[in-house]
Amino acid sequence: MTPYIRQTKYMICFFLLVAGMTTKADPRRSLTLEHQISGVEDPLAGIQFKGVDGKKIDLGDLRGKIVFLNFWASWCLPCLAEFPSIKKLYQHYKDDPEVVFIFVDADGDLEKAARFMQKRKYMLPAFRAETAVPDVLFKGSLPTTIVLDKMGRISYQETGAANYGDPRFIAFIGDLKAAN
Repeated sequence: MTPYIRQTKYMICFFLLVAGMTTKADPRRSLTLEHQISGVEDPLAGIQFKGVDGKKIDLGDLRGKIVFLNFWASWCLPCLAEFPSIKKLYQHYKDDPEVVFIFVDADGDLEKAARFMQKRKYMLPAFRAETAVPDVLFKGSLPTTIVLDKMGRISYQETGAANYGDPRFIAFIGDLKAAN
């Protein structure tokens, strides 16, 4: 293979990777935090997600709990790269009633998301957004992870893949649980 062809292949892979890391912004997500706060006691109230089981979760109802909110897609390579570490974190806290995990499929296809989770043996609870998600939580880049503390404040926000199975991150969640 000539150097020119090899370089071209690398460039194509790079552009495909970059294209897979972002999604088209949805105009419904144009709410700002200030817009939510005006006239609304709880800025998270009304932001809803529907699970594979058909149950809806409203972020406003999760006060007093730590919320791990992850936006992902099955075609997103950085999302796939971080799933093993997310699974490790989930295994550590899945039975803890004070920690809630919401894995939002950016495509909104719950059946496909459930099949993906089952096929890869991740068994993470897949959801889709039922209402507009404000830009302060999700701007359209994948993966995006938000951790909300017990008061509903953003304690952690990451765009791009990260290692959530790291003992320091697991301890961070534990510290949030211990905080008043």
